[in-house]
Amino acid sequence: MVAWRFLIASGLMLGASTALANLQNISVLYSRGDYPGAASAAFQLYSSSRNIQEKLNAGFFLARSLQALDLPYSASRFYGAIVRQGPGSNPFFRQSFEQLGQINSTVSLGQAQIVQLVSGRNGTINTEAIPGSARGFYYYYQGVENFDDRKYEAASRAFRGVPGGSPYYLRAQFHLGVIANLQGQHSQAISYFSSVASGARRDDDGDHLRNAAIMNIARVEYETKRFNEALMQYGRVARDSDLWLDAQFEGAWAFFMIQKHNNALGNLHTVLAPFFENRFYPESYILQSITFLRLCKFDETKDALEKFRDRYRPLFGELKKLVTEYEENKRGFYKLVYDFRSGALSRYREAWPLLDALSRTDAFREGAIAIRNSDSELARLSRYGVKWSSSGLQEELRGFLGKKKSLASDEAGRKLFQKLNNQRDYLKDLSRQTEFINAEMLLNRVDALRASLRVSTADKRINFIGGFQTLNLSQELEYWPFQGEYWEDELGYYVYNLASSCPSSSKK
Repeated sequence: MVAWRFLIASGLMLGASTALANLQNISVLYSRGDYPGAASAAFQLYSSSRNIQEKLNAGFFLARSLQALDLPYSASRFYGAIVRQGPGSNPFFRQSFEQLGQINSTVSLGQAQIVQLVSGRNGTINTEAIPGSARGFYYYYQGVENFDDRKYEAASRAFRGVPGGSPYYLRAQFHLGVIANLQGQHSQAISYFSSVASGARRDDDGDHLRNAAIMNIARVEYETKRFNEALMQYGRVARDSDLWLDAQFEGAWAFFMIQKHNNALGNLHTVLAPFFENRFYPESYILQSITFLRLCKFDETKDALEKFRDRYRPLFGELKKLVTEYEENKRGFYKLVYDFRSGALSRYREAWPLLDALSRTDAFREGAIAIRNSDSELARLSRYGVKWSSSGLQEELRGFLGKKKSLASDEAGRKLFQKLNNQRDYLKDLSRQTEFINAEMLLNRVDALRASLRVSTADKRINFIGGFQTLNLSQELEYWPFQGEYWEDELGYYVYNLASSCPSSSKK
């Protein structure tokens, strides 16, 4: 009750008996647990008053009442309005900022809404006014905004300001790892990612963050040509992670680079399995073809190239249609990806693997969370229709949640459409590579191509089996026998057993 006594005391300073009576009435309703009544009365005062202190009092009562009714998005609308007034002569600035941080850590407000909060009406908020418990929230999103604008030094300063006990700390460390790698500080990047992997919680969000950190360690190792170390990291990615198939594909490239061609083909056998027929890995056919080419398996090389063309040539026409249809309708493009993810899409079948890839991005997930939470709150608003319709609160909240859905769709659609264009360029590049590989094979210039792909000699004492595990010298190498069949439990553990068909003079 301390906070509510403070509210009433603030009301006394207004010098308006009507305002004081209204605040007292709202306080009584709240203390009785009549949160719908308190919210309705608070909104009436909030929307009718022109006195800033009255609005702050009423707005804070209103936000707390909505939060008590399990309407966190709706509450954030009024906490946000209080925060945007700035800390000066604002008794509820600190508490509102804290509540926004707590809400975001549980239901994710979305970057578009949060960006409005990390700067005040007249510029950046004085950080001394930010309460300690909310500084992680504030600094993290300051960092994200600068990171998206590629202002990496400013982003690093902000991410380093996130306190160790904050729920945003590990996400800040993850971004610091990305920035360190972009700046060529590879050891520092691995250190950041390692701290994230070891500190992530054991829940869905924590598991995803842990596996993403491990993947990035592997990518840094690969980038610095420590391919064996990269393979060990790829092997740590959990099989039930959405990133596991990425680890299989990227691990195939690492195997290729250390000339473990049978292991590379084994990983690709998993990536191209019927279990994953709707996943988007066009480059897997390219890697498969040049791996066969290194072994002078020309029929297999030609077959891999033909499979690429058969599978992805029809997609070019679909991509052209998608770009034409949604160039000026990014919200509609988000809806298209959403319909695919929910199983409601019957069009653009050739593009389904690409739509699947888009539906697995952070941009799509953030938009889906905002829309799902908004829809959930819109449904709950109907419980208070009679009581809130007369005050206008029902209409206000429906408008806010509807706008939030639209903004989430627009922002996610814009990002997804950009990724669509990037993937179209990527496919064009891969298509050109197939022509180059085919020409080299037909011209019998295999040696020239193999020389252009040569890497430093790997440690010949190290052998690998499927799943990226090091082979013990006392262990026999077991090859899974397969004649085109796929066993789900064995995916990720296949290894080919092909000898090179190249003339002995050109074997590497």
